Amino acid sequence: MGGSRAAATNLAANLVLVCGSATTECHGWIESQPAQATGRGFRISAAADPEKVPYMDWTGREWILTNDGRKVPA
Repeated sequence: MGGSRAAATNLAANLVLVCGSATTECHGWIESQPAQATGRGFRISAAADPEKVPYMDWTGREWILTNDGRKVPA
């Protein structure tokens, strides 16, 4: 139900595919554990630049997503 009119919201660096719905699986975890999800980079402040916020994958490695669709080690 959320969203934004800001064009940067839909840039590649701000998008990660997760499984489940807002109440199940990975997506459910992100919604139910906002502090932990923020710490792992799955929730990003609207004021932050997504190309500068690393996210941690399931193996514990940190990555930076770029707007040209790449992921590079953080």
